[in-house]
Amino acid sequence: MDLLYFFTLAISFISYGSATLKIKKVNLPESVELGSTNEIIMDCDFEANNETDLEVKWFYNGEIEQIYQWIPGNHQGFGMNRLKNRLDLKYSVSNDTNTKYRALRITNITQDLSGNYTCKVSSFDSEDSRTKQLIIYSPAKTPLEVILFEKEAFVICTTSGIYPEPQVDFYIQKQNGTQEDINEDIDTDIDGEGYYNVTAKHRFDNYTLNGPTKFVCNVSIAGTDYYLSRTLEYLNQNTAVVHTSSAFFSLSLAVLLLVIFSK
Repeated sequence: MDLLYFFTLAISFISYGSATLKIKKVNLPESVELGSTNEIIMDCDFEANNETDLEVKWFYNGEIEQIYQWIPGNHQGFGMNRLKNRLDLKYSVSNDTNTKYRALRITNITQDLSGNYTCKVSSFDSEDSRTKQLIIYSPAKTPLEVILFEKEAFVICTTSGIYPEPQVDFYIQKQNGTQEDINEDIDTDIDGEGYYNVTAKHRFDNYTLNGPTKFVCNVSIAGTDYYLSRTLEYLNQNTAVVHTSSAFFSLSLAVLLLVIFSK
């Protein structure tokens, strides 16, 4: 009897010692263009060996807002808060009773789904969690334009109807290849639908621009592959006029000297 007891205790100890709970990977797209798809799949790929009382939870932007919960053994999980009416609760990612409903199939994709998503898996003895960011973006509704007001020595870069707030890189590329940032004046406003309108402005001095100059404007959304670029080449006629005037003055001086010394 004593021998059987110690044998059972040893087997229990070995089983307990080999228990593991680990999230291997959280799979979800880093960015999604609004309107490009009707669903987003978020999968929390984990392994749990010899674990008891498993529970899978998903959170949005930290752990303040819980959006999903599933206890293995139940025929489905349930959504809450912003995902309450957006989940396909029949969606299963595997036939394993411990992992079947670990993933989320989200429908009704809107901009407010952008944020950080955390999957937390816990058991009686341990827990693990991982977080990944998702960005829902909208491309600009109007073309990116660089507009020159030559008489006013004023140039703007503008686009509208973009989400989320983009990054703007506005600069001058001079004839010798050097660049000068002109990001000092960027106006951003939000329209009634929550989209961003952006205008970068720069007032320049013709006489500091040597020869043909390019005004380059790049617009991008951080965390996505979305990128716009527009270049406007300015020939700087004022500089050309100055050079022509200088040449004319030199020629006039030479003629005057020739007349003087020929007398």
